[in-house]
This record gives sequence, structure tokens and C-alpha cells, in this order.
Amino acid sequence: MKRIILVILMYLPFGSYSQILTKKQETAIKNTIANHFGEQFAKNINLNLGRTNFQNLAGDTLFNPNGFNYVFKLTYDTLMRLDQSIFHGADNNRFLFTYNNTLYALGGYGHFTTNNNLKQFNFTNHGWQFVSCQGETPPFILGPAYIHGKYLYSFNNLKGGNNVEKDLFDTNAYRLNIETKQWERVYNNLLIKHNIERRWIYYTKDYLLLLYNLNSIVINVKLNAIITINNEENGFGLTNELKRINGDSVFLKPFNEQKGKEVILDLNQIWQSKAKQSKAINWELQLAQEPHNPYKKMLLASIVFSIALVILLVLLLKKNKSSLQLSLKQNNSEPDLDETVKDVEQNIENNIQKKVVENFLNSQKTEMSVEELDELLEISHLTDDSRRLRRHRMLIEFPEGFITRTKSNADKRSFIYKLNLDLLKEIKKKK
Repeated sequence: MKRIILVILMYLPFGSYSQILTKKQETAIKNTIANHFGEQFAKNINLNLGRTNFQNLAGDTLFNPNGFNYVFKLTYDTLMRLDQSIFHGADNNRFLFTYNNTLYALGGYGHFTTNNNLKQFNFTNHGWQFVSCQGETPPFILGPAYIHGKYLYSFNNLKGGNNVEKDLFDTNAYRLNIETKQWERVYNNLLIKHNIERRWIYYTKDYLLLLYNLNSIVINVKLNAIITINNEENGFGLTNELKRINGDSVFLKPFNEQKGKEVILDLNQIWQSKAKQSKAINWELQLAQEPHNPYKKMLLASIVFSIALVILLVLLLKKNKSSLQLSLKQNNSEPDLDETVKDVEQNIENNIQKKVVENFLNSQKTEMSVEELDELLEISHLTDDSRRLRRHRMLIEFPEGFITRTKSNADKRSFIYKLNLDLLKEIKKKK
């Protein structure tokens, strides 16, 4: 009897789908990466990223590190490499998933390109191969995704500008019928508003967590529902670096590792506390999917012709009025400037306490430490994490160029904040 119990206890930890590598497995995977890309590169890679890297397929735990084509099968404390790939780095931050006993990877960024490819792993040939898809395929796929039923939903995608041009955001959302490989454009007002915000994407066992600047959202994949959580109330922000993901818990490093504590987000507990506030996600097909109208092109051509005719008439009327045209240009330029100043004034009026603005002007200081800055912001009484989040939230509301942060010459671990009081005074004059 004791022997039976011992065997059960020995196999119990491995009977469920694990999302944390053992030290032996982590070392072996990093050694594999180091053989191709060097020890220093492999040393800094975080492998315990939850469902981003771990997938369960027919009872086996598969591991595909983000940004690589390696595929490992994890068994107890060992692993076996299944792929024979020599090409890597073309699909960073891809969406990894399984369906009908097949391992897939969707989209991602690499080699200065954001792709929209769907790949599947061929266990016979020990390599990845492209999957042909039909319909309205997204032009690029680099964003959150999740699967509910037979559909994969992809939204909030962006195309990296490679520091040469601006990042391009796709305001459309899409769904892929995984069985037929047919793409369709869909719409959902619960998610579409988050398109242009900076965010981090974390995949746990049962949830999709999107970390935004002030408030974050949690999607329960099984229930196809969403809740919103306040970052400050939960003691974290975008500056908290991910440490690991295990099951449905996300572990974040403190902002100050010497003073702060590890932040643990138990998504099961968070969901239960806000379950009554959750909203079902209902995806609807875009109107662009309506039947083809044979007269649509003729209607568009008529509209374009009418607009061109109106523009031509206006140009003829203004041909002999060059002086009036110059004055109109001047008049048109002034409201734009006034509108810009008005926007900044409104921003200060609504989002920053007047008393805080007066504190900056009365202090007459143009350089100060973070402690002195917190005194003027009147947030010194808060805890470290809350003070840091409140400071960030208040400073981003000031006009661009008002405050800059530089390293202190006396102590490189500290920062000096430089204030442009002339800019603040100029805005007050215009009010």
C-alpha cells in the first residue's frame, strides 16, 4: 500500500499541465540557444512565460520559446528536442496555440517585418510549415489573440516602424475559423477602444491579461468575458518587469528590487472578486462583409466627380482674389495655434490641481530631486509604489518639454528633474 501511495505522489506533480521549467530543463534550453546565439544572449532570456511558450498537446507538454523555432517535449525533469530547425528570429511575440492535436504559431515580428503568417509544426518532418488561409486576412499580426470555440480572435495589432517611421495600428479586429482557415473581419466595442494604447500581453492558463498605462483588462478565455482592473489599486504598473507566469498567476518584479516586494497577480482571485462586473464579449461581423453591390463603383465615381467639380468652381471664384486668399490663410493659421494652446490649458485645468501648478511656480526651482518633486506634487505621504504610480500619472498631463529627467552627477543611481518654468508661465499668461 505504501508503495502505491509513493508512486501516486511521485507522478502527481506531472499529471497536470505544468507551466514552469525545472532548473535542469531551463539550463538545457538555454544551452541550445547559446550554441546558436551566444551565452550572453541566452542568459538574459525569460523562458517561463506561461502559455506564450507552453502548450499541451494530446497529453504532452510542448515548449516553444518565444521568437525561436525550437520545439521541445517536456517529460518529468527531462526534455527532448523535436525540431531540426536552423532558422530563427522571424516571429517574435507570435501567438502560440494548439487545435485538433496540431501546434500552431500565428504572426509575430522579425527581420524588420511584421508578418501575418499561420504556421504549423510538422512532427513527421520535424519542422514548421506555412498554412494557407483564405478570406480577409489581417495585413499584419502583432497583438493579443485568444481562442473560443472554433474561432481565433485577433485584435489591437500593430506594425513596427523600425524606428524609421511611426508604428502603424490596425483598428480592425479579425477572427479565424481554425477548422476552415477562413478569416473574417469582426467588431467589438469592448476591445476596440484599446487599440492605440501602450500595453503588455501576458497569457496564463485560462486568461489573457493586457496591461495598460492606468487600467488593465483581463479576458476569461473559457467564459469569453472581460473585466477591467485598476493598476494602482493592485500595486503594479507598466514599469514592473515580468518575472514568471505559473498557471493563472503572474509574478512581477518590484519597481525597486532592493526595497519593494514581488507583486503577485492571482487572476483566479481577481476574477472572482469582480465576477459580477464582467461583461460578455460578443463579436459581430463587419458591415464590409455585405453582398457585393454592382452599382457601388458607379456611385463612388459620381461622388468623386461631384467633389472635383465643386473644387474647380471654388478655384475659379478665387482666381482674382489673391489678397483675400492670403488673409484667409493667415486667419486659418491663427485658430490652429489658439486651439493648441486651448487644449493644453484645458489639460492643466482638468487633470492637474491648480495648487500643484502654483507650487511649481512659487518654488522657483528649476532642478530638484525626486523627493523634492514629490513634495511639490503633494504625494510624499503615499507608499513607494503608490507614489511612483501617482507621480507618473500626474507628470504625463503636463505639456511636452516642461519636465525632463537626467542622471545625477553625484549619484548615478539617482535622477535629477529639470523644470521649464518659463513654459508654464507662458501658458498661464495666455489663459
